[in-house]
Amino acid sequence: MTGVPLPFDVVMACQVGNYQEAEKNVHARLKPYRVNRRREFFELPIEICSKVVLDECNKINEHLGLNYTNPVILEQKEDTVIEIEEYHRSGFILSIKDLLEQDSYNSTLTADQKNRIEILMLVFFDVFPNDISRWYDGFMKDHNSEKEIQIWEALAKAFCKAKRYYEFNEYKQVVFDSLLLRTINRKTFVMKAMDSLNVPRDLLSRILDCYELKPTPLVVVTSRGKC
Repeated sequence: MTGVPLPFDVVMACQVGNYQEAEKNVHARLKPYRVNRRREFFELPIEICSKVVLDECNKINEHLGLNYTNPVILEQKEDTVIEIEEYHRSGFILSIKDLLEQDSYNSTLTADQKNRIEILMLVFFDVFPNDISRWYDGFMKDHNSEKEIQIWEALAKAFCKAKRYYEFNEYKQVVFDSLLLRTINRKTFVMKAMDSLNVPRDLLSRILDCYELKPTPLVVVTSRGKC
């Protein structure tokens, strides 16, 4: 029996020596992707959630000296497809150029932050295929790595939510780029900036609405200070 008020399917089962600790650790790692603060529903693909569960269960079992075998069983689901009319393309183009990546590091990453970054890598693997070391490297060069991780987690949550409701595989790179631009600009600006691309305007509008944070302007640090 369960007190969960929504229908759900069981897609994975694990054996673990301490289920309470496993539940606590899994919920802590997936916290940024909660759909509702009162319920343990997360806006992430089943495969990634399953990997986190398996990882935490295996850590606990290894610590307790238990030799459990935990297969991951996934059930394939058909995506919900919402058809959107095509829109007219315009000639507006936006470019961000002349920015160089810095070489120095400004912060270190905790074990918890590294676990969260690993989830980001899995979510964006198809559109941003960096290996984990490059992900770590990028966040370590931020002046506030925690704040930057939180922004990326909101971006990942929006990307996964949009992917669940809308069919955009043909435009997935543009969707990622648009949501990334949304993290630093208002929706109206992004809509105008992306107006020349072959993405249905109504679809793009709905996808941008999935991003929940206020835009955080990009700060460029030069030898003379911030600008």
